[in-house]
Amino acid sequence: MNNMKKKNYLIVIENQHLTEYDLDSKAVWEVGRPATGNQPDIRMTSGMVSRKHGRFQRIDGVWFYLDYNTKNGTVFNRSHMDAGFSGRKKPVMLKDGDMFLFGSKKETMERDKHSLGLFVEKNQDFSWKVIDTSDGETIKVKAGDKIITLRNSEAGTVIEEKDGMAIYMGNRTYVAGDIQLQV
Repeated sequence: MNNMKKKNYLIVIENQHLTEYDLDSKAVWEVGRPATGNQPDIRMTSGMVSRKHGRFQRIDGVWFYLDYNTKNGTVFNRSHMDAGFSGRKKPVMLKDGDMFLFGSKKETMERDKHSLGLFVEKNQDFSWKVIDTSDGETIKVKAGDKIITLRNSEAGTVIEEKDGMAIYMGNRTYVAGDIQLQV
């Protein structure tokens, strides 16, 4: 039995590149597009992401995300974040598996066109591999004795198992831990 304390991470996939942020290493993380005088902690290059897009913040050990009421907004768990008091966005409390599309007007992921974020809690570090899945309409994901079949899946599909994770993005699938793919 693994009694290690779980750590909180944000996994960002943008422009076919995966970056993992150890959120617990600081209390506030600004999200945005770099520009003169603006160097956010979580840097995104998409023109759909605002320079000052939002922030992740830990309050009393709990993580929240706040969108800065940006032009293109943020999709959170497949729904646009709603406006709160006086048009300001309401912060959302985060839990393992929460998904973000930063700067997206659509509620579904388009292959390699959006900036995807995934909030995860895990108790081990994974090394990520990138697997070309452009030729596969059907992909089998093997985790231990379990086999999960993906057919014509939507980009942004996440499979998280005890010992690993796979993030299907269409042409590429990002795999970590004890997960195997058959394309």
